[in-house]
Amino acid sequence: MRVGLITYPDTLFPITSTLLELESLEISYSVYANDDEISSDVNLKCCFAYHLHFFSIKRKYAHYLNQVFDLKSELLDLLRSLLKILMYKSVRINLKRAIARCRNISKNHIDAWTDSAFQENGFLMVLEDDAEVNNFERGLKSVRMILQHFPASTRTRVFLDLSNSYSLSDLGIEELVDYTIFDKISSNEVVILKKPATNTLCAVLFSAEILQDILVYMNDIGYKHAYSGVPIDWILNGWMSRELQDVGPMLAIHFKPGLFSQLSMK
Repeated sequence: MRVGLITYPDTLFPITSTLLELESLEISYSVYANDDEISSDVNLKCCFAYHLHFFSIKRKYAHYLNQVFDLKSELLDLLRSLLKILMYKSVRINLKRAIARCRNISKNHIDAWTDSAFQENGFLMVLEDDAEVNNFERGLKSVRMILQHFPASTRTRVFLDLSNSYSLSDLGIEELVDYTIFDKISSNEVVILKKPATNTLCAVLFSAEILQDILVYMNDIGYKHAYSGVPIDWILNGWMSRELQDVGPMLAIHFKPGLFSQLSMK
């Protein structure tokens, strides 16, 4: 298992303590801290593309989760957003900054996925720099124990939500619950879902085979969304919405509560 640490130069959450803990446990890791010039060309067209791509993904993801999508209300919100871009310079400036930041964060995640996608029988745990990892060793033991609980045939396609950012009810995915088991190490419930759903990407574990599927989607359409500044968790929602209507054998798990808290949400 490898760990990919996602950060950026001006972060409010330095990853120094996380690095020390990973090194003490002799865990293989890589740090992704992109801050290049891919953000220098954010223009008015990008601002429009951001809202249009986001609208499209939200509609498809609601369908994927069998949730109601109020088309009239969402279209009105979209129109208001586009009009604000045209009318207010401050809105354009703030949105351009947000797009630039999301582009860089997305690139870090995609680089981490790419580096681990072709490890044989491998897993990648992605931790953003605001993941609280005071009990990382215990969390790692929980993940390994849970993976061993399931047959090898289901461990090739794995999506484990490890973040404590939002609850199942917050995410509106309570109907996706298949069954629940108990993790004796973390004293958490381990919720097995009928199909995967994202929390945030603060802390998540992927199998290499799932990463390969995601990268195919990225090459097809996902990079367009990333370039327009759609947050990386919503790009993943887009992948689920298009590719996972019939998921086949797959292990999708949500820890309740999550193993790692998200410091930026405290």
